[in-house]
Amino acid sequence: MEIVRMIRNRLKVLSIMSNVQVFMEVREQYGTFDRYIWHFTNGMPVVKFVGPVIIYGYLGAIGIIQDKLK
Repeated sequence: MEIVRMIRNRLKVLSIMSNVQVFMEVREQYGTFDRYIWHFTNGMPVVKFVGPVIIYGYLGAIGIIQDKLK
């Protein structure tokens, strides 16, 4: 039986394994990924409001979402 959605690219699989290892180290050191993120601001919010439109724009700006017409 073939798994249709399985990742077959070796480099992608290796990068996933590496990312998981780093994530586990962060979780071991900080307890949660949330605490890791918050430690950069000493637990203090740095913006007043972040909603879905702002996040969508940010994800587009850093290349996570690529929905621009070519």
